[in-house]
Amino acid sequence: MPEDPARLHVVGVTGSGRLFHTMRTPGGWAPFVDVLGPDAANQPQLQGTVTEVAAARAINVGAVSPQAMFSEALVVVVLASTQPLPLLFYRYADTNQWFPMGTAAGITGARRIAAACSNQFRFSNPSFQPRANLHLAWTGAGQLFVNNRSAVFPSSSGPAIDVENATGITRGAFRVPALAGINAGDSTFSEALLAGLTADGRMYHSTITSSGGAQVLNDVEAAGAGEAGEFVDVALANPNVIGGPFYYAGVTGDGRIMAAAHNTDNSWTSWMNLEEADFILIGPSGVRVTYRAIAEFGTFERVALATTTEGLHILGVTTTGILFHQLQPGLSLRPVRGQEFRDVETIGVGVDVGEFIAVAAA
Repeated sequence: MPEDPARLHVVGVTGSGRLFHTMRTPGGWAPFVDVLGPDAANQPQLQGTVTEVAAARAINVGAVSPQAMFSEALVVVVLASTQPLPLLFYRYADTNQWFPMGTAAGITGARRIAAACSNQFRFSNPSFQPRANLHLAWTGAGQLFVNNRSAVFPSSSGPAIDVENATGITRGAFRVPALAGINAGDSTFSEALLAGLTADGRMYHSTITSSGGAQVLNDVEAAGAGEAGEFVDVALANPNVIGGPFYYAGVTGDGRIMAAAHNTDNSWTSWMNLEEADFILIGPSGVRVTYRAIAEFGTFERVALATTTEGLHILGVTTTGILFHQLQPGLSLRPVRGQEFRDVETIGVGVDVGEFIAVAAA
Protein backbone atom coordinates (compact mmCIF):
# COMPACT_ATOMS: atom_id res chain seq x y z
CA MET A 1 0.00 0.00 0.00
CA PRO A 2 1.46 3.40 -0.93
CA GLU A 3 1.59 6.47 1.25
CA ASP A 4 -1.60 8.53 0.98
CA PRO A 5 -0.59 11.75 -0.84
CA ALA A 6 -3.29 13.63 1.09
CA ARG A 7 -1.91 12.54 4.46
CA LEU A 8 0.24 14.81 6.57
CA HIS A 9 2.58 13.25 9.13
CA VAL A 10 3.52 15.30 12.20
CA VAL A 11 6.11 14.11 14.72
CA GLY A 12 6.83 16.13 17.83
CA VAL A 13 9.09 16.02 20.88
CA THR A 14 7.71 17.09 24.24
CA GLY A 15 9.58 18.74 27.08
CA SER A 16 9.56 15.42 28.90
CA GLY A 17 11.60 13.83 26.11
CA ARG A 18 8.77 11.80 24.59
CA LEU A 19 8.05 11.38 20.87
CA PHE A 20 4.51 11.61 19.50
CA HIS A 21 3.12 11.08 16.00
CA THR A 22 -0.20 12.17 14.52
CA MET A 23 -1.62 12.41 11.01
CA ARG A 24 -3.95 14.81 9.27
CA THR A 25 -6.10 14.11 6.22
CA PRO A 26 -8.90 16.21 4.72
CA GLY A 27 -11.18 14.34 7.11
CA GLY A 28 -9.40 15.47 10.26
CA TRP A 29 -6.66 14.51 12.71
CA ALA A 30 -5.72 11.03 13.97
CA PRO A 31 -5.01 10.34 17.66
CA PHE A 32 -1.50 10.86 18.97
CA VAL A 33 0.68 7.74 19.06
CA ASP A 34 3.56 7.38 21.53
CA VAL A 35 6.24 6.35 19.00
CA LEU A 36 8.47 4.70 21.58
CA GLY A 37 5.57 3.03 23.39
CA PRO A 38 4.44 -0.62 23.25
CA ASP A 39 1.86 0.06 20.52
CA ALA A 40 4.49 1.46 18.14
CA ALA A 41 8.30 1.03 18.09
CA ASN A 42 8.37 -0.35 21.67
CA GLN A 43 11.61 1.23 22.86
CA PRO A 44 11.00 1.89 26.57
CA GLN A 45 14.70 2.52 27.26
CA LEU A 46 14.49 5.66 25.11
CA GLN A 47 11.46 7.19 26.81
CA GLY A 48 12.29 10.60 28.22
CA THR A 49 15.55 10.96 26.27
CA VAL A 50 14.49 12.41 22.88
CA THR A 51 15.79 15.92 22.16
CA GLU A 52 15.36 16.45 18.40
CA VAL A 53 13.45 14.95 15.47
CA ALA A 54 13.44 15.03 11.66
CA ALA A 55 11.08 13.33 9.22
CA ALA A 56 10.74 12.46 5.53
CA ARG A 57 8.58 10.23 3.36
CA ALA A 58 10.16 7.44 1.29
CA ILE A 59 7.82 6.93 -1.67
CA ASN A 60 8.04 5.30 -5.08
CA VAL A 61 8.04 7.67 -8.03
CA GLY A 62 8.06 7.24 -11.80
CA ALA A 63 7.70 9.14 -15.06
CA VAL A 64 4.15 7.93 -15.66
CA SER A 65 3.22 5.71 -12.73
CA PRO A 66 5.12 4.89 -9.54
CA GLN A 67 7.67 2.10 -9.94
CA ALA A 68 7.30 -0.15 -6.91
CA MET A 69 10.82 -0.53 -5.55
CA PHE A 70 10.12 -0.79 -1.84
CA SER A 71 7.45 -0.52 0.83
CA GLU A 72 6.68 3.16 1.27
CA ALA A 73 7.29 4.59 4.70
CA LEU A 74 7.53 7.58 6.98
CA VAL A 75 11.18 7.97 8.00
CA VAL A 76 11.82 9.48 11.44
CA VAL A 77 15.30 10.44 12.64
CA VAL A 78 15.76 11.04 16.37
CA LEU A 79 18.48 12.53 18.52
CA ALA A 80 18.47 11.16 22.06
CA SER A 81 20.50 12.31 25.04
CA THR A 82 21.63 8.76 25.84
CA GLN A 83 22.67 7.78 22.31
CA PRO A 84 25.87 8.86 20.51
CA LEU A 85 24.33 8.39 17.04
CA PRO A 86 20.95 9.42 15.58
CA LEU A 87 18.29 6.71 15.62
CA LEU A 88 16.11 5.71 12.66
CA PHE A 89 12.48 4.60 12.86
CA TYR A 90 10.22 3.66 9.91
CA ARG A 91 6.45 3.61 9.85
CA TYR A 92 5.43 1.47 6.89
CA ALA A 93 2.35 2.52 4.96
CA ASP A 94 1.23 -1.01 4.10
CA THR A 95 1.04 -2.15 7.72
CA ASN A 96 0.97 1.12 9.73
CA GLN A 97 3.57 -0.49 11.98
CA TRP A 98 6.68 1.12 13.43
CA PHE A 99 10.12 -0.49 13.21
CA PRO A 100 13.47 0.54 14.71
CA MET A 101 16.00 0.69 11.85
CA GLY A 102 19.16 1.10 13.89
CA THR A 103 21.50 4.07 13.99
CA ALA A 104 22.47 6.58 11.32
CA ALA A 105 26.12 5.68 10.84
CA GLY A 106 28.59 8.41 10.01
CA ILE A 107 26.92 11.12 12.06
CA THR A 108 28.56 12.28 15.28
CA GLY A 109 28.14 15.37 17.42
CA ALA A 110 24.82 16.40 15.87
CA ARG A 111 22.94 19.18 17.66
CA ARG A 112 20.18 19.60 15.03
CA ILE A 113 19.30 17.27 12.16
CA ALA A 114 17.18 17.32 8.98
CA ALA A 115 16.03 14.60 6.56
CA ALA A 116 14.68 14.32 3.01
CA CYS A 117 14.16 11.54 0.47
CA SER A 118 14.78 11.72 -3.27
CA ASN A 119 14.53 9.18 -6.07
CA GLN A 120 16.51 8.32 -9.17
CA PHE A 121 13.66 6.92 -11.24
CA ARG A 122 13.28 5.23 -14.63
CA PHE A 123 12.18 7.83 -17.18
CA SER A 124 12.90 6.64 -20.73
CA ASN A 125 15.79 4.21 -20.27
CA PRO A 126 14.27 0.73 -19.75
CA SER A 127 17.51 -0.63 -18.28
CA PHE A 128 17.90 2.14 -15.69
CA GLN A 129 18.02 0.84 -12.13
CA PRO A 130 16.00 3.08 -9.80
CA ARG A 131 17.31 4.07 -6.38
CA ALA A 132 15.73 5.77 -3.38
CA ASN A 133 18.02 8.07 -1.40
CA LEU A 134 17.81 9.33 2.16
CA HIS A 135 19.63 12.64 2.61
CA LEU A 136 20.58 13.77 6.11
CA ALA A 137 21.96 17.16 7.14
CA TRP A 138 23.18 18.10 10.58
CA THR A 139 24.99 20.81 12.47
CA GLY A 140 27.59 20.48 15.19
CA ALA A 141 30.40 22.73 16.45
CA GLY A 142 29.29 25.36 13.94
CA GLN A 143 29.72 23.12 10.90
CA LEU A 144 27.07 22.06 8.38
CA PHE A 145 27.37 18.44 7.24
CA VAL A 146 25.43 16.26 4.79
CA ASN A 147 25.52 12.64 3.71
CA ASN A 148 23.45 10.21 1.70
CA ARG A 149 22.32 6.62 2.16
CA SER A 150 19.83 4.18 0.70
CA ALA A 151 16.31 4.89 1.92
CA VAL A 152 15.64 1.13 1.79
CA PHE A 153 18.78 0.03 3.68
CA PRO A 154 19.71 3.10 5.76
CA SER A 155 22.23 1.58 8.16
CA SER A 156 25.25 2.32 5.93
CA SER A 157 25.99 5.69 4.37
CA GLY A 158 28.28 7.70 2.18
CA PRO A 159 30.92 9.95 3.73
CA ALA A 160 30.04 12.98 5.82
CA ILE A 161 30.61 16.12 3.75
CA ASP A 162 31.36 19.51 5.29
CA VAL A 163 29.46 21.76 2.86
CA GLU A 164 31.67 24.80 3.41
CA ASN A 165 34.88 22.81 2.97
CA ALA A 166 33.50 21.09 -0.14
CA THR A 167 32.69 24.40 -1.83
CA GLY A 168 35.61 26.43 -0.48
CA ILE A 169 33.34 29.23 0.78
CA THR A 170 32.83 29.87 4.51
CA ARG A 171 29.58 31.51 5.65
CA GLY A 172 29.75 31.36 9.44
CA ALA A 173 28.90 29.11 12.38
CA PHE A 174 25.88 27.01 11.39
CA ARG A 175 23.20 26.15 13.92
CA VAL A 176 20.14 24.73 12.08
CA PRO A 177 19.78 22.64 8.86
CA ALA A 178 16.78 21.94 6.59
CA LEU A 179 16.27 19.71 3.52
CA ALA A 180 13.81 19.01 0.69
CA GLY A 181 14.34 16.17 -1.81
CA ILE A 182 14.48 16.59 -5.61
CA ASN A 183 13.78 13.55 -7.82
CA ALA A 184 15.64 12.83 -11.09
CA GLY A 185 14.83 10.60 -14.06
CA ASP A 186 17.46 8.31 -15.66
CA SER A 187 20.14 10.13 -13.67
CA THR A 188 23.25 8.88 -11.91
CA PHE A 189 22.30 11.04 -8.93
CA SER A 190 19.36 12.83 -7.35
CA GLU A 191 19.44 16.07 -5.40
CA ALA A 192 18.18 17.81 -2.30
CA LEU A 193 17.65 21.46 -1.53
CA LEU A 194 19.63 22.39 1.59
CA ALA A 195 19.19 25.39 3.86
CA GLY A 196 21.13 26.39 6.94
CA LEU A 197 21.03 29.12 9.57
CA THR A 198 24.17 30.69 10.99
CA ALA A 199 24.64 31.97 14.52
CA ASP A 200 24.05 35.55 13.35
CA GLY A 201 20.62 34.61 11.95
CA ARG A 202 21.44 34.53 8.22
CA MET A 203 19.73 31.91 6.03
CA TYR A 204 21.74 30.25 3.28
CA HIS A 205 20.74 27.65 0.70
CA SER A 206 22.46 25.23 -1.64
CA THR A 207 21.84 22.07 -3.65
CA ILE A 208 23.47 18.79 -2.70
CA THR A 209 23.57 15.54 -4.68
CA SER A 210 23.32 11.88 -3.75
CA SER A 211 26.77 11.43 -5.35
CA GLY A 212 28.37 13.78 -2.81
CA GLY A 213 28.36 17.07 -4.66
CA ALA A 214 27.44 20.43 -3.15
CA GLN A 215 26.94 23.92 -4.53
CA VAL A 216 28.08 27.13 -2.83
CA LEU A 217 25.80 28.31 -0.03
CA ASN A 218 24.07 31.56 -1.03
CA ASP A 219 22.15 34.06 1.12
CA VAL A 220 18.39 33.49 0.69
CA GLU A 221 17.38 37.02 1.59
CA ALA A 222 19.90 38.59 -0.79
CA ALA A 223 18.92 36.10 -3.54
CA GLY A 224 15.44 37.60 -3.76
CA ALA A 225 13.32 36.64 -0.76
CA GLY A 226 14.00 40.02 0.88
CA GLU A 227 15.09 40.96 4.38
CA ALA A 228 13.09 39.54 7.28
CA GLY A 229 15.50 39.97 10.17
CA GLU A 230 17.51 37.38 12.04
CA PHE A 231 16.23 33.80 11.91
CA VAL A 232 16.40 31.19 14.67
CA ASP A 233 14.78 28.24 12.84
CA VAL A 234 14.30 27.16 9.21
CA ALA A 235 12.24 24.65 7.22
CA LEU A 236 11.83 23.69 3.55
CA ALA A 237 9.11 21.95 1.54
CA ASN A 238 8.76 20.53 -1.96
CA PRO A 239 6.29 21.88 -4.53
CA ASN A 240 2.83 20.42 -4.10
CA VAL A 241 2.00 20.80 -7.83
CA ILE A 242 4.07 20.20 -10.97
CA GLY A 243 5.98 23.36 -11.75
CA GLY A 244 5.21 24.86 -8.35
CA PRO A 245 7.71 26.62 -6.08
CA PHE A 246 9.90 25.34 -3.29
CA TYR A 247 8.77 26.74 0.05
CA TYR A 248 10.97 28.31 2.72
CA ALA A 249 9.95 29.17 6.28
CA GLY A 250 11.83 30.76 9.11
CA VAL A 251 11.21 31.81 12.70
CA THR A 252 12.52 35.30 13.35
CA GLY A 253 14.27 36.41 16.51
CA ASP A 254 11.10 38.13 17.70
CA GLY A 255 9.05 34.91 17.34
CA ARG A 256 7.25 35.32 14.00
CA ILE A 257 6.88 32.62 11.35
CA MET A 258 7.73 33.99 7.91
CA ALA A 259 7.30 32.11 4.61
CA ALA A 260 8.67 32.65 1.10
CA ALA A 261 8.62 30.74 -2.18
CA HIS A 262 11.30 30.21 -4.83
CA ASN A 263 9.66 29.84 -8.24
CA THR A 264 10.85 27.81 -11.20
CA ASP A 265 11.75 30.99 -13.13
CA ASN A 266 14.14 31.89 -10.27
CA SER A 267 11.86 34.66 -9.01
CA TRP A 268 10.75 34.83 -5.39
CA THR A 269 7.54 35.37 -3.49
CA SER A 270 8.98 37.48 -0.69
CA TRP A 271 8.56 36.82 3.02
CA MET A 272 5.08 36.92 4.47
CA ASN A 273 4.09 36.91 8.12
CA LEU A 274 1.84 33.87 8.60
CA GLU A 275 0.15 35.42 11.62
CA GLU A 276 -1.42 37.98 9.28
CA ALA A 277 -4.70 37.11 7.54
CA ASP A 278 -6.86 38.87 4.97
CA PHE A 279 -10.54 39.38 5.74
CA ILE A 280 -13.15 40.40 3.17
CA LEU A 281 -16.18 42.45 4.15
CA ILE A 282 -19.12 42.96 1.80
CA GLY A 283 -21.05 46.14 2.41
CA PRO A 284 -24.80 46.75 1.87
CA SER A 285 -24.16 47.91 -1.70
CA GLY A 286 -22.07 44.83 -2.48
CA VAL A 287 -18.73 46.62 -2.23
CA ARG A 288 -15.97 44.22 -1.20
CA VAL A 289 -13.42 45.59 1.26
CA THR A 290 -10.29 43.63 2.15
CA TYR A 291 -8.48 44.33 5.35
CA ARG A 292 -5.54 42.64 7.00
CA ALA A 293 -5.50 41.59 10.64
CA ILE A 294 -2.52 40.41 12.67
CA ALA A 295 -3.36 37.71 15.21
CA GLU A 296 -1.19 36.85 18.19
CA PHE A 297 -0.56 33.14 18.72
CA GLY A 298 2.45 33.51 20.98
CA THR A 299 6.18 33.62 20.43
CA PHE A 300 7.21 30.93 17.95
CA GLU A 301 10.57 29.17 18.23
CA ARG A 302 10.24 26.17 15.88
CA VAL A 303 8.77 25.63 12.40
CA ALA A 304 8.22 22.66 10.09
CA LEU A 305 6.82 22.44 6.55
CA ALA A 306 5.32 19.70 4.38
CA THR A 307 3.17 19.54 1.27
CA THR A 308 0.28 17.20 0.47
CA THR A 309 -2.43 17.26 -2.18
CA GLU A 310 -4.24 19.75 0.08
CA GLY A 311 -1.44 22.30 -0.14
CA LEU A 312 1.31 23.62 2.09
CA HIS A 313 1.18 22.71 5.78
CA ILE A 314 2.96 24.88 8.34
CA LEU A 315 3.64 23.62 11.87
CA GLY A 316 4.92 25.91 14.59
CA VAL A 317 5.89 25.49 18.24
CA THR A 318 5.74 28.42 20.65
CA THR A 319 7.93 29.13 23.67
CA THR A 320 5.04 27.91 25.85
CA GLY A 321 5.00 24.51 24.12
CA ILE A 322 1.87 24.92 22.00
CA LEU A 323 1.90 23.11 18.64
CA PHE A 324 0.07 25.03 15.90
CA HIS A 325 -0.94 24.05 12.36
CA GLN A 326 -1.88 26.13 9.34
CA LEU A 327 -2.88 25.01 5.83
CA GLN A 328 -2.23 27.11 2.74
CA PRO A 329 -4.19 25.48 -0.12
CA GLY A 330 -3.07 28.03 -2.75
CA LEU A 331 0.24 29.51 -3.84
CA SER A 332 -0.17 32.99 -2.35
CA LEU A 333 1.24 32.25 1.15
CA ARG A 334 -1.23 34.80 2.47
CA PRO A 335 -3.70 33.31 4.96
CA VAL A 336 -7.34 34.32 4.61
CA ARG A 337 -10.09 34.04 7.16
CA GLY A 338 -10.42 30.42 8.26
CA GLN A 339 -6.80 29.58 7.48
CA GLU A 340 -5.22 31.00 10.62
CA PHE A 341 -3.11 28.84 12.95
CA ARG A 342 -4.99 26.24 14.98
CA ASP A 343 -3.84 24.44 18.14
CA VAL A 344 -3.16 20.82 17.14
CA GLU A 345 -3.76 19.40 20.61
CA THR A 346 -6.94 21.20 21.66
CA ILE A 347 -8.62 21.86 18.30
CA GLY A 348 -7.09 19.20 16.04
CA VAL A 349 -6.51 15.94 17.91
CA GLY A 350 -8.40 16.92 21.04
CA VAL A 351 -5.85 15.51 23.48
CA ASP A 352 -3.11 17.28 25.44
CA VAL A 353 0.10 15.20 25.50
CA GLY A 354 2.34 17.88 26.96
CA GLU A 355 4.37 20.92 25.96
CA PHE A 356 6.25 20.54 22.67
CA ILE A 357 9.83 21.63 22.11
CA ALA A 358 10.48 20.33 18.56
CA VAL A 359 8.43 19.29 15.52
CA ALA A 360 8.94 17.68 12.12
CA ALA A 361 6.48 17.11 9.28
CA ALA A 362 6.36 15.01 6.12
